[in-house]
Amino acid sequence: MGETLEDTEGEQQRLEILKQMLRDEYQAELEELKEELKEELKEELMEELREELMEELKEELMEELREELMEELKEELMEELREELIDELKEELREELMDELKEELMEELMEELREELEELKQELMEDLKEELVEELEEELEELKEVLKEELKRELKEELKEELRSLYTFP
Repeated sequence: MGETLEDTEGEQQRLEILKQMLRDEYQAELEELKEELKEELKEELMEELREELMEELKEELMEELREELMEELKEELMEELREELIDELKEELREELMDELKEELMEELMEELREELEELKQELMEDLKEELVEELEEELEELKEVLKEELKRELKEELKEELRSLYTFP
C-alpha cells in the first residue's frame, strides 16, 4: 500500500468526478424518464379527456336528437290530429248540411204538394160543380117534363070536368 496522498486525493477526485458524471447521467436519464412519463401521462390524460369529451358529446347529441325527434314526433302527431279533426269536422258538417237540406227539401216538397193538392181540389170542385150542374139541369129538365105531363094531364082533367060541367045541365 504504497499509495500516496496525492494518489488518494486524485483517486477521490476521480471518484467524485465519476460520481458527478453518474449523478449527471442518472439525473439526465431521470429527466428523460420524467419527460417520457409526462408525455405518456399527458397522452393518457388527453385520451381520457378525449373519451370523456366524446362521451359527453355523445350524450349531449343523443339528448339533442331525442329532443329533436320528440319535437318532430309532436309536430307529426299534431298534424295528424289536425287532419283527423278536420276530417271529422268535415263529416259532421256534411251530415248537418245533408240534414238541413233534407229538411228544407221536405218543407219545399210539402209546400208544393199542398199547393198541388189545393189546385187539384179546386179543379175537382170545378169539375164536380159542372157535373152537378149538368146533372141538376138534366133532372130539372126531367122534372119539367114530368111536371108538364102532369100539368097537362091535370089540366086535361080539369078541362074535361069543366066541359062536362058545361054540357051537363043541372
